[in-house]
Amino acid sequence: MKRDKKRDDTTVLDMNLTLVANAERKLADHRAAAGAVAKALANGTAGLTDLFKDDGKAQKDYEAIAEGYLRDAYNIDGSQLERETQALVKQAVQELRSHPEHFANH
Repeated sequence: MKRDKKRDDTTVLDMNLTLVANAERKLADHRAAAGAVAKALANGTAGLTDLFKDDGKAQKDYEAIAEGYLRDAYNIDGSQLERETQALVKQAVQELRSHPEHFANH
């Protein structure tokens, strides 16, 4: 399957902006939201549950953006969709953890 890097990167950006915007609304110190999210992602998306105290809703929503995009853009499903979703989530996590300042105050 040939991937469209530009579209994939746009989706990663959307995933991270959405996640940080959610954190800015829910966390007491909204100015530090991007850093708090980056820190929560240190061991993957499971850390979002502890940060948001939402029984996994933020984690599921974050992963759902990736899954929906991949299903629609590449018409994949099943185990391939699961693998590709996890790969895109991993890419998004790495991007946010590497550059949290890019997502602050948007």
